[in-house]
Amino acid sequence: MNFLRASGALLLVSIAASAQLTQDQKVSDFMQLSAIFAKNYAPYEWKRDAIKFDLLDLQPWLDRIAQSKTDLDFYEIMSSYAASLQDASAQYVVPSDFTADLRFSVDIYDGKVLIDGIDRTALPSRTYPFQVGDEVVSVDGQTAADLVNAFSNYNTYSNPIARSRFGASLITFRTQQLMPHAHEIGDTAKVVILRQSGAMQTFDIPWLKQGMPLLGVGPVPSPHAVRNKLKAKFAAPSGSVYGTLNTAFATRDTTGFEGLKGTLFPGIGPLFGLPAGFKLRLGVGAADEIVTGTYKSGAYTLGFMRIPDLALSTNGQREVQSEVAYFQQNTDGLIIDIMGVPSTDFCVEQSLLTYLIPHSFGAIGQQVRGTQYWLASYDAALQSAKDAAAPQWQINLYTKYLNAVQEAYSERGGKTGILPFCGPSLSWNTATDSNGNVVAYTKPITVLTDEVSVGDIFAAILQDEGRAQIVGERTSGIGGGALEFDDAGNYSEGIVFVNVGSLIRNRLITTPEFPTTNLIENVGVRPDVKLDFQTKDNLLNNGQTFLNSATAAAVAWIQKNQ
Repeated sequence: MNFLRASGALLLVSIAASAQLTQDQKVSDFMQLSAIFAKNYAPYEWKRDAIKFDLLDLQPWLDRIAQSKTDLDFYEIMSSYAASLQDASAQYVVPSDFTADLRFSVDIYDGKVLIDGIDRTALPSRTYPFQVGDEVVSVDGQTAADLVNAFSNYNTYSNPIARSRFGASLITFRTQQLMPHAHEIGDTAKVVILRQSGAMQTFDIPWLKQGMPLLGVGPVPSPHAVRNKLKAKFAAPSGSVYGTLNTAFATRDTTGFEGLKGTLFPGIGPLFGLPAGFKLRLGVGAADEIVTGTYKSGAYTLGFMRIPDLALSTNGQREVQSEVAYFQQNTDGLIIDIMGVPSTDFCVEQSLLTYLIPHSFGAIGQQVRGTQYWLASYDAALQSAKDAAAPQWQINLYTKYLNAVQEAYSERGGKTGILPFCGPSLSWNTATDSNGNVVAYTKPITVLTDEVSVGDIFAAILQDEGRAQIVGERTSGIGGGALEFDDAGNYSEGIVFVNVGSLIRNRLITTPEFPTTNLIENVGVRPDVKLDFQTKDNLLNNGQTFLNSATAAAVAWIQKNQ
């Protein structure tokens, strides 16, 4: 979305002074937002019972609206309502392009807020001698711990550790799209830093501000009867691609950063340095979408594949297929790194797995609420099958699925049973060549995960099939896909992302935090071998401790499965 930029403090002050929504307008917009969730939100019952948040209980929110004084206070309420769902696929977005950046990044390591990236062009060491690994104690008089707690409420991660980590990142990078009052800062921030030498130093660091802050909503008269107009920006009718995790709406420019480059999402390269003797295959070419190679650990040759995005293009998927064929012939086991994966196409995830599981396997299904979107999606799938002269069994299945959505649509808040979202069946066959020979990888696999990775389906199916061990931390718990609804409030012009499908695993999972369930939402995929990357040791030694432990786990897995 592009916004007009204006200069001149007088104009901005004038807008702020005159722009105030009426109470009726605020209530109208909030009711519109809540209606979008009431109609479309898939895991309502799970959130009500497991998270103890009932999105249909509106009175507390209406009470807050009645007490709100400014438009920005109202935006805080709208944002808080969506964030209360603790759902990575549910997010309210303020219509603003304002950001403020201190040009260094922080994250949580060993429970402390440590610096992990610095732009030395903006913050030269002669003036700002702090280093990667130093601890941020406070900013403008507020402790780092208090800021993490406050800012964690502005994101919707399903995983509590990920929420804290994202909250920490907002200490030095503020975006009004998520934080309505983000612009209410000075020209500089007073940052107290505990150096690794033990010295405590205070720095006045300038904020790099970009965009025009939203100070209020332009006044508009209320019609006697307000007609809510819901406009949704839907995925393709197939419903297959709607897995993007919408966390970083305003993109931070990390050009010139030293360290981990100021992001929870490492990009194409892994978070850790590759080991000595690593033989790189893919990852340096301009067209490469994955990083691959091999290295030795004792008597074993390990393959390594970094998949930085599980919404790979057709070219990226071909790269995976080709590398799997090479690894099958030249390795004893395979490590697949999906740490920090920020987005996914659920169908691409499952398609990639046909090259990693040498037998048929159960796909992840979904439950949805009966809406016109899903009626259109399954009707389109049925019509496509008919037009393609598909086998009668496929036509019969699509007819059954469409009937299930129609039945749910006719019920109050109705939900379907478990439906496939990629193709006609919940069972997928392994990959074969033109002669019917299996071409999937058959040797032991280790998958590396962390708290912000959205590769839940990828890890879940491999774990459920007993095909791989999961090493690292629990995945983000993204348990459904988001549809974007524009105009989530006709007056306030916000945008909201809504989780419209609950992903269902093929077995029940019992965890300390939640009731026994087959949902991925919030629960995530738990590692078979717990291994924390977020330590100061890993930060300062390029992740070698983590890599050594992951390698040892991979070798042990090979030995166990020989």
